[in-house]
Amino acid sequence: VHCRVYGAPASCVARGIADHQAEINHDLVVMCTHGRSGANNLVFGSIAQRLVSIGSVPVLIVQPVSPGAPAFTASPMLLPLDGTVEHERCIEVADQFAVEVRADVHLLMVVPTLRTLPGRWEDTTKLLPTSADRMLEMAAEEAEEYLDRRMQILQHHGLRVSADIRRGDPAKVICRSADETKARLLVLGTHGKSGMSAIWEGSVASRVMSRINIQVLLGPVTHAKTNK
Repeated sequence: VHCRVYGAPASCVARGIADHQAEINHDLVVMCTHGRSGANNLVFGSIAQRLVSIGSVPVLIVQPVSPGAPAFTASPMLLPLDGTVEHERCIEVADQFAVEVRADVHLLMVVPTLRTLPGRWEDTTKLLPTSADRMLEMAAEEAEEYLDRRMQILQHHGLRVSADIRRGDPAKVICRSADETKARLLVLGTHGKSGMSAIWEGSVASRVMSRINIQVLLGPVTHAKTNK
């Protein structure tokens, strides 16, 4: 164990941790929440999410320990996916973590409904509702194939894996699935948006973080580069 103490304004804590991580080359940052949730966390963001936006390693967020609380465990682990190349890094993080702690893994993909599509699709759903609905049905079919491939990879590493495809608002469905599966660890890929930027851009991770009270492993997601 190596200990260091840095002096910095409260507004610079995330930057200080990121700079230290880059200097020491850690593989994981572990932080404890203050038990804050709801609108306060959503509006002002958390140090952890700011850290993800400027850092390069996963951040594990654990809940405060209370008398009689169960010991930390990562099983079962809930891993929501969106099928994009950008989130492949997050799958690798979850895979490695699950193997190390022998966690059962539940994969989840959420396909929106016409009512829960992001605002940028509003004109399309109004003008071409039938086409938009068919597009979502095709997305659900592709999600099933995608999850099958991901399950095989994780199972090849000796993990017990289950999967589910649901329809609705992603943030709400993820929170509900966490309750139903009794997940002890939620793995989320995030671009690190927090505060007002997360509100305006509809960050799923930020919305989930404001509603959930289990351990969360945030994996940084970057824009994938396409080779032509």
